Amino acid sequence: MEGKATAILFSFIFLSFSTGFTKPLEYQTLVLRSLPISQKLTWGEESETQETTKWDSETTLSLQLHHLDALSLNATPESLFSLRLQRDAVRVKSLTAAINRNASQVLGNGDFSGTVISGLSQGSGEYFTRLGIGTPQQDAYMVLDTGSDVVWIQCSPCQKCYTQTDPIFDPTKSASFVGLTCGSPLCLRLDERGCNPQQRCLYRVSYGDRIRLPVGELSTETLTFWRTRVDKVAIGCGHDNEGLFAGAAGLLSLGRVRGITASLFKLDPAGHGGVIMDSGTAVTRLSQPAYVAFRDAFLAGASYLKRAPDFSLFDTCFDMSGVTEVKVPTVVLHFVGVDMALPASNYLIPVDRNGSVCFAFAGTMSGVSIIGNIQQQGFRVLYDLAGSRIGFAAGSCP
Repeated sequence: MEGKATAILFSFIFLSFSTGFTKPLEYQTLVLRSLPISQKLTWGEESETQETTKWDSETTLSLQLHHLDALSLNATPESLFSLRLQRDAVRVKSLTAAINRNASQVLGNGDFSGTVISGLSQGSGEYFTRLGIGTPQQDAYMVLDTGSDVVWIQCSPCQKCYTQTDPIFDPTKSASFVGLTCGSPLCLRLDERGCNPQQRCLYRVSYGDRIRLPVGELSTETLTFWRTRVDKVAIGCGHDNEGLFAGAAGLLSLGRVRGITASLFKLDPAGHGGVIMDSGTAVTRLSQPAYVAFRDAFLAGASYLKRAPDFSLFDTCFDMSGVTEVKVPTVVLHFVGVDMALPASNYLIPVDRNGSVCFAFAGTMSGVSIIGNIQQQGFRVLYDLAGSRIGFAAGSCP
């Protein structure tokens, strides 16, 4: 990355489905498993070295990720899974609202009042990582989110801050921290911005369709990803926050900066249209007509499986009690230029410890389709920012 203010963009691709069959269905083996039990979170230099050294280079940045469930040590697998689905529903609602919202707005000082509430309650924060902020660096946990576009952290002095694992970032102790003025190019690129009496740029983060709350002042700062320092990254410095972002210091947003119209995400009657790739959404959502055709095609090939009652947002579930492995239809996502063949465990997932397994897709009437992280698991997802493309490498993650 160049040594200037850095913006990380989010790419979009096209997905197509076929509702008819010109050849026999292909099958693969699903090995049945129980709901996973979260392991206690550990973060050591040795483990981070093992995971990052393989991928670090002059042109890539690597981060060690941990799931939010690692912080809920006393919860049962069933309760964690239920909470994950609840967060997921709110997350999808939030993305839909963001797409439908008017793009750039210039706001008055009166619009910048109130406090930030829990990102988790708004469906944010499935994965988090650790990085260095400032010079000298102050290490902190950050929630990773490809669905939003403002990187922000809690800053001192704090008028109202939620509890975080690490000390709150003090910008006065960083030699690389620079506050931005209202007329700076980075400030003018914000979708929602304002100006305080000191002519400092104010930013605002929106969650869901009702929560539109301020965070603080926009600045540039140095971020350190393992051994790689990136200078002049646009970052929000929040002084008035409350809630719980998994104990993290803030949000490492990897979203697209410019507003995108909702029409780019809609599937047409032929099954073509835009799709968001989002790490913060767990379950893939497809436009309802496409989902119904997709689900029915899968059921036609899996008619021999014993059905189970619906579970939460899942309307296609099976009773696999007493079964260790079974043949199931293969699911392939057909993108323009590449096919993404999914392992069976990426679309048939356990929902309890009694052998119930559900088809990990859902329909949506919002017109926004989202490829979630369940389908992305086990793949290394590559973002070609210059070419506006996304690539997939199966089996490349530890």
